[in-house]
Amino acid sequence: MNLFHNKNWHEKHSDTLGFGSRLADAVAKGMGSWRFIIIQTVFVIIWMGLNLVAFTYHWDAYPFILLNLVFSTQAAYAATIIMMSQNRQSERDRIQA
Repeated sequence: MNLFHNKNWHEKHSDTLGFGSRLADAVAKGMGSWRFIIIQTVFVIIWMGLNLVAFTYHWDAYPFILLNLVFSTQAAYAATIIMMSQNRQSERDRIQA
């Protein structure tokens, strides 16, 4: 390890971020990935499949109102968190410029 390592601009900026900022960046990065899309697609297929084949007990019968509520809640939080991350990114770009 170099004791005289000078931090670049990105490392200095990263050091100033609080827990909430780091969490927002991690959530935005995760939700903007193919891995998230695939996992969510599999989840929806399983949810719908289990509800369609459950002849006696549908915890969320067609048209899947509970699933719709879950997605609406997820979208409300995701949009806000992603906007926080984007605002921080634009602020960082403005400072760097």
